[in-house]
Amino acid sequence: MLYRTSVSEDDIGELDDLRSEFIKIYHKHGVKIIGYWRDKNKPVHTYYMSEYKDEEEYRSTIEKLHSDEDYIRLSARLNAIRTDSTVTRLIPL
Repeated sequence: MLYRTSVSEDDIGELDDLRSEFIKIYHKHGVKIIGYWRDKNKPVHTYYMSEYKDEEEYRSTIEKLHSDEDYIRLSARLNAIRTDSTVTRLIPL
């Protein structure tokens, strides 16, 4: 999965703080994060990539995240500052 999140320039620091908190929750639920990146030319865009072994693991993990109170709270904070987002589901060739 490839995720892109956009925020205003004023909210870049808040997004970085949220990322640190999300990392703890992802670790708790066994989400494998490949990495985090910021667009060099447009730093309001950040990207991260996660890996799941198959569709079943993805669905199971999402279900656990969506029932986690900390994840719900952080997601609400993220939604308050996010100006745009995309999710791309990648599959191996």
